[in-house]
Amino acid sequence: MAIIDQYRNILTVLIEFDVEPEKCDEHIAHIKSFLNEIVKKQPGFISANLHVSLDKKKIVNYAQWKNEQDYQNFLDNKEAQQAGSEVLKIQPKETWLKVAHAS
Repeated sequence: MAIIDQYRNILTVLIEFDVEPEKCDEHIAHIKSFLNEIVKKQPGFISANLHVSLDKKKIVNYAQWKNEQDYQNFLDNKEAQQAGSEVLKIQPKETWLKVAHAS
């Protein structure tokens, strides 16, 4: 479950995928499978929350990790990245964030 709290030092990673609307559901299935089978088992993983734009042209994953090093370790894990090859084909764009304010 997502933790939105400016007083905890959690890394939030916003991952965006630009997709063709007719392939959106297929891409979501690949992403969900990767999240459930691989990412959830990684040390430091907290949560992942998928969002879809109303026109189905964008998928956004609001992901949280215990810290930057845990996320970097996941990115450096060749086996995990290989398992996510279908997701990587969608060319994700990511931004690393910290919560500045929550109310």
